Amino acid sequence: MPHAASAVSPPLVVGGMLIGLLLLVLFIGILVRTFRNMKSAVVADPGSHLQREIGDLLEQWQASADPDVVRSLIDGLRLAEFDGEAEQYAEALSEITKRYFGTDGVAWEVWWRRDSSEFFDSLRDDLRRGNPAPGYLPVS
Repeated sequence: MPHAASAVSPPLVVGGMLIGLLLLVLFIGILVRTFRNMKSAVVADPGSHLQREIGDLLEQWQASADPDVVRSLIDGLRLAEFDGEAEQYAEALSEITKRYFGTDGVAWEVWWRRDSSEFFDSLRDDLRRGNPAPGYLPVS
């Protein structure tokens, strides 16, 4: 009887090897597609979109000194997925407010809740007097 079982085994072994080879080829195909998708996502360069978005917000700020611009930048900093994104938002915030909290989203939130109204009041007063540079000291 052991002899009869060994006669049946070669087709099963060959079939198993063919199925294994097919699965290996499918797995490699999936990996290749995954890496292509990852590469195309990197090539899309989300940084350029971010630069445009921040640039648009800065233009809006220059045109209107709208507090919503600062709020949008703080929200963007808070939601930034990468350090480079957070740094761009923080740079724009520092440029507008002359406050230097870096990429510390919590510090920006505290400033917004506690001191932003004073900042905007001072800014409005300076703009009424014709002084384009608000009279406040940087806080770090």
